[in-house]
Amino acid sequence: MGDWGAKVTIDGKGVTSTEPRDYAFNSLYALVKIFQEGSGTVTVANNSFATVTIDHNLGFIPIAIAFCENVPSSGNFYVGAYASIFTDSTLLSGLTSMDSYVTTTQLVLVFYNNSGASRNLRYNYRIFADDGS
Repeated sequence: MGDWGAKVTIDGKGVTSTEPRDYAFNSLYALVKIFQEGSGTVTVANNSFATVTIDHNLGFIPIAIAFCENVPSSGNFYVGAYASIFTDSTLLSGLTSMDSYVTTTQLVLVFYNNSGASRNLRYNYRIFADDGS
């Protein structure tokens, strides 16, 4: 059987390379797929935390990433942030990557708010896994 398929190499590398790291994409190798994705809004009182739990029931700990719109209606989503690193009080809320986690059955997102008022925070997430199909 020949070496065929779709291949895209990184700059300076040729499609005849046998080194997997030379490719941006090579159909010979499996890709991590989005298994589940979604979005929502969580209300977080001032000086409080709120938790959102998302079931995936994969039976193993998958790769996951979540984003939060720290400033309501800004359209800017962040992976995580800590109040202590921002001097602008509009950013004193968001997803805390230190407290959020993934288990074999759930993605648990923890949000904080120290902005001085209750906030509705929009978030979105992706869970990556191959479901075998």
